Amino acid sequence: MILCSVRRDFTSDLTFNSSDEFREIQGGALEPSTPMSREEAMTRVAGKRCLVLVHGYRNEASAAAQAYDKVQQMLAASGLMGGARGYEEVIGFLWPGGFTRTLSFFVSILRANRAGKRFEKLLVDLEAAGATVDIQTHSLGGRVALEALDRERARVRWLLLTAPAVDNESIEVDEEYEEAVGRCQRVYVSGISILGLPDPDSIHQRLTPVPDLIRIPFPRAGQCLRMASFD
Repeated sequence: MILCSVRRDFTSDLTFNSSDEFREIQGGALEPSTPMSREEAMTRVAGKRCLVLVHGYRNEASAAAQAYDKVQQMLAASGLMGGARGYEEVIGFLWPGGFTRTLSFFVSILRANRAGKRFEKLLVDLEAAGATVDIQTHSLGGRVALEALDRERARVRWLLLTAPAVDNESIEVDEEYEEAVGRCQRVYVSGISILGLPDPDSIHQRLTPVPDLIRIPFPRAGQCLRMASFD
């Protein structure tokens, strides 16, 4: 698995680095790892079907990497890795969604917005490399992805939001992230947002209502991401 970190020293819970770092890991452990340049990472994923995972609030880098590995294992067990239609690469995105003692969640929202700017660059580079990109997020990771897509340059195939920590109206028509949703071929919502559900009569036509998700395995992977992130 490839990890792209915007955390200082790759693992900081609170601060950003000055440029993205890429590493290849095995089995969900951060070490040993193999450093990669951005060019090497993009060459690796060129023309491939890729799933990008984005953790949420209060996730240490090691816990996020373990969760990403569990998701990859679940996808493999479901027949969604390799083959004619499965994913060929899984990429884990690490951002400093840690906490402080004062107003921690609200400070993390600001970090998520900042991380979205960096995540956009990754998505743009993946698209330029000819990769087909799906994104799976949990909690505030949903804000990271939506902020990235809202900046107009990035486009993806599917966006899978697991318990997204965004306002329930934000993906509705004429709301904050309507244009971000429009830059995805499909958007799936799994689990109830901590801030409520969008109005089914007002959501963008690309949004798939929650009941439809029982026909695809992503909610199970999303549940794994959610649970493993807080072990």
